[in-house]
Amino acid sequence: MKDLKYIVEELEKFAPPQLALFDHVGLLQGELTQEIAKVGLTLDYSLRAIQQAIDDGCQLLITHHGPTSNFPPTGNNLAKQTLASEAGLAIYRCHLSLDFCDGGIIEELCKLMKIPAKPATTTYGSHTIHGGVRLVEDYPMTFDELLTRSRVLGHPYVRIAGKKRINFKRIAITSGKGFIGEFFDQLKPEVYIAGEFEQEATKYAEDLGIMLVELSHHASESKPLEGVAKTLELKLGVPVVHIEVPDTIECITLKPGGANHAHH
Repeated sequence: MKDLKYIVEELEKFAPPQLALFDHVGLLQGELTQEIAKVGLTLDYSLRAIQQAIDDGCQLLITHHGPTSNFPPTGNNLAKQTLASEAGLAIYRCHLSLDFCDGGIIEELCKLMKIPAKPATTTYGSHTIHGGVRLVEDYPMTFDELLTRSRVLGHPYVRIAGKKRINFKRIAITSGKGFIGEFFDQLKPEVYIAGEFEQEATKYAEDLGIMLVELSHHASESKPLEGVAKTLELKLGVPVVHIEVPDTIECITLKPGGANHAHH
């Protein structure tokens, strides 16, 4: 059993807050003196994840997504804070720092898909980011092979945009909402893989002749978190359980004049 102060210090050695740059990372609630015997790690700050952490006997929940500040919560965020507080559950938000760090989400995603990409350095506005995207420059792959490797994430489909390529060898990969036009310009990949499209990025990719491959935000981060949980258990010295709350997004194919088909 460790106190929360020790856990936070060790977590921040693994995923340094300074990696997050403009992002909010840190303890949302909890007392640094409280004892921690078990930690939950989850993708989304939700009532289901908090309740599962409580049911699993955790004293700390590390959430990847969540409130971007410590301002007094309202509405659903207040309900989540109250549920955790009544159970004595501390909450720590670890967003971009957990993406970018060595052994973090993006590295685990590369391992799962067996893409030997290395951390790239990019600029985003006034910020210099190292490891926000990974790049491999000479790794021949076919589109069919990429689809096969994507199945390891457990998601039933991917989406593509931009220029469809059957063969390629310069690949950029990141997680979540990582389709950033500035990165397309800087890295010049043939294929750019991430979790969630935005319209502007798809048009930018069309202009540059890049194929975008969308894995889904949830799939690109939740499955890699399983590996991160194992690493954190060694780093923190207490049991760390991955708390998976399934994605509820469905893809429904609209059939003119016929039956529609849902893809979970």
